Amino acid sequence: MYREKIYVMKPICISIFCLLAFHSPAQFKNIRLAEGEGPMDPTIAISTKNAGIIVSTIGKRAVFSQDGGNTWNESTIDSPLGFAGVPSLISDIKGHLYFFHESDPGGGGPKSDTWADQLVCQKSDDAGKTWSPGIGIGINPPKDQRHAAPAVHPRRPIIYLMWSQFDTYGSTDKNCQSNIMYSMSTNAGSK
Repeated sequence: MYREKIYVMKPICISIFCLLAFHSPAQFKNIRLAEGEGPMDPTIAISTKNAGIIVSTIGKRAVFSQDGGNTWNESTIDSPLGFAGVPSLISDIKGHLYFFHESDPGGGGPKSDTWADQLVCQKSDDAGKTWSPGIGIGINPPKDQRHAAPAVHPRRPIIYLMWSQFDTYGSTDKNCQSNIMYSMSTNAGSK
């Protein structure tokens, strides 16, 4: 008799599960934000002040939404310090966005002496529509500055940044060193 009750409960549970599945909200719609060749290393941030603002960077382009992802617009991010490497994007307590990446002022790539000689921080005060030219962080030629990892204080306007500094990035020479670097800005990313 105990087995019969379990047997009877199985179809009821399956029916309830199916009924709930059909009445649950529709899945999110997938929207293609970018197309390109090879890896694009996207990064995304949701505004801490207005969760309806979402910004993603793909290379030197920012795609942003001010309605929670229903519609998207695009802007270009440019800096006289150039653009290279894997980007990072973060929002502070006031909703300002900060875009971190490696420098490449001459556009020469990894073979250039100025490639990744510093990190660049660009700021947007208008939800990703426009970006500052950027400021340099950690310049220490000829060492390479890579892999920015930002964080923000949850209640104060403080930005923390960690990154790797390499004597020569990608070198197999045992004499080459790499160090983990740390910096903190208490003035919202200004110099």
